[in-house]
Amino acid sequence: MKHSQLTFSAVLITSLLTTTGCIIHVNAHEDNNKNKHHSQKHNNNHNTVFGGIEIESNRHVDNLTSVNGGIEIEDGVTAKKIETVNGGIEIGKKVKIKHASTVNGGIEADSQLTVESDLSTVNGGIKLKSGSKVGGNVSTINGGIHLRGTIVGDDVKTKNGDITLSKGSVVDGNIVYGSKNKESWWKNNDSSLPTLKIDASSNVKGRIILERKVRLDFANDSLLKKVEGEYII
Repeated sequence: MKHSQLTFSAVLITSLLTTTGCIIHVNAHEDNNKNKHHSQKHNNNHNTVFGGIEIESNRHVDNLTSVNGGIEIEDGVTAKKIETVNGGIEIGKKVKIKHASTVNGGIEADSQLTVESDLSTVNGGIKLKSGSKVGGNVSTINGGIHLRGTIVGDDVKTKNGDITLSKGSVVDGNIVYGSKNKESWWKNNDSSLPTLKIDASSNVKGRIILERKVRLDFANDSLLKKVEGEYII
């Protein structure tokens, strides 16, 4: 009897470990949901608690949601909201989405991404390549933002991290460095400051609002007229 109970327990534990490590994989021919217990598909939405989500090229899906796992979207995909808590979001070329956000993880996209609304993270950076367009805000709290050949319709925001605009990037709104929540003992150490770098081909149409001290690296000195707050060059 004891041997049977131990065997049953071992099988149960193995089963649980297997189901908590699933990945939802959606290819061009079928929706393959490997975890029936912890993930669900409603209409064209794909949701999982334990595991990531992978969407193959040229698929049309609705909302993608993960709690513990990353989300990977290949070239040519169209989606609505993309959200994860613990995991990054990787996006291929020529993808169209409504919105993407993560708490613990970054967002990185290849060229020609189109975002109707916002891109946001809490702990993680955001990197976009040439030909990308974001209709709303691009924001993070603890992470850098690197925009290459990208147009942002609203604001670019961070608290702790570098911001880089290059290769003809344009921010139609403001660039905002939010204030730090707590004063740190190294607050006056210039070597620890985040850097805002804008090359000669890029532009900010709104203001550059610095609620904390920032190092500026501008190829075009005329942008200094837009700066509000403390900075070093």
